[in-house]
Formats: sequence, C-alpha cells, structure tokens
Amino acid sequence: MVNLIEITENNFEEEIYDSKVPVLLDFYSDGCIACERIDKEIQSIANKYNNKLKIARLNIDECRAIAVACEIQCTPTILLWVEGDIVDIIEGFKNSRILQEHVNYHTQRTWLPIR
Repeated sequence: MVNLIEITENNFEEEIYDSKVPVLLDFYSDGCIACERIDKEIQSIANKYNNKLKIARLNIDECRAIAVACEIQCTPTILLWVEGDIVDIIEGFKNSRILQEHVNYHTQRTWLPIR
C-alpha cells in the first residue's frame, strides 16, 4: 500500500509546485461518501504508478484558502499537476479505470496547462 501525502498550507508549494513527477491531488471533505469511495480507486492508481506519480490529498475544510485558489467547486475533485501546472480536472466519483485513463494521458504525452 502506497502512502498518500496529506497536503497542508505548509507543504503545498513543495509537494505540488516543486514536484519532479506528476501529482494527482485529491480534494476531499470529511463526511463525503463519494470521497471515501474514491479513496479506494486512488489507492489502486497509486499502486500502479508507484514512482511515476505522486498521490496527495487535501482536506478542503482545513485548507480552505488553497481550495478557493484552485477553484474547487465540489468534492471529490482531483487535479492532475505536471511541472506545477494543472493539466486535468476530474470532478465527482470516478472508478480506477477512468482515473487511470486520465493519468496515462498526461504522463505519456507533452501537455499544456489548462489554468
């Protein structure tokens, strides 16, 4: 089982902007059933991309300023970051196959930031 990095206001810049590998950042909230369900799907992705992708989580209730800056409208929301830029947004529950398609697309091609 791969450890998920818990993002806070103290480590956001280092873990996201300064990351040498793409980052899958899961924005979640306590008590969100879809967030709990997607955790299992994210863990499946984490196991497949162990050293090629950083997996991180951010609790929007504890880090509201970051969630607002990233324009998070609902939970769960996953942002895929490459070299400090958001390259994909995934809102709501998605199964591991769909998540894997998004990750594959952005880890195997030249990308352009969307924000």
